Parts: sequence; C-alpha cells; structure tokens
Amino acid sequence: MVRILLADDHPLTRAGLVAWLEKEEGIELVGQAVDGEGAWRAMLELKPDVALLDIEMPNGSGIEITKRVFR
Repeated sequence: MVRILLADDHPLTRAGLVAWLEKEEGIELVGQAVDGEGAWRAMLELKPDVALLDIEMPNGSGIEITKRVFR
C-alpha cells in the first residue's frame, strides 16, 4: 500500500484528485493540505510514502516544501 499526501489550494482540483486516488488499488490517501505550511506539518506527522504537492500554494510552494524535506 502506497501512502499518499495531497496538497493543493484549489478545492476543485483537490476534489478531482481525491476521487481518482480513492478509486485506485494499492493507494491510501493519508492526508490533505490546502497550503504549504499545512503540507509540511502533515508530512512530519503522517510520514507519507509520496507527496503530491501543488507548485504554487499560499504559505509555501510545493518546491519549497520539497527542498525542506531534503535538507
């Protein structure tokens, strides 16, 4: 089972991705975030295998969050 965190500030985009991910076998959606800071906190707490991060979000882009992971 692959544990995924999804972070996107656009509700419609996030809802579409959630609907798609929940249908896939072998995937567990462990959390969602609406901004960069929420994504960072969720990554620390939930420790997902994969994080799908929007590039442009308030309070930290997906790129900034990725850089923090690899420091």
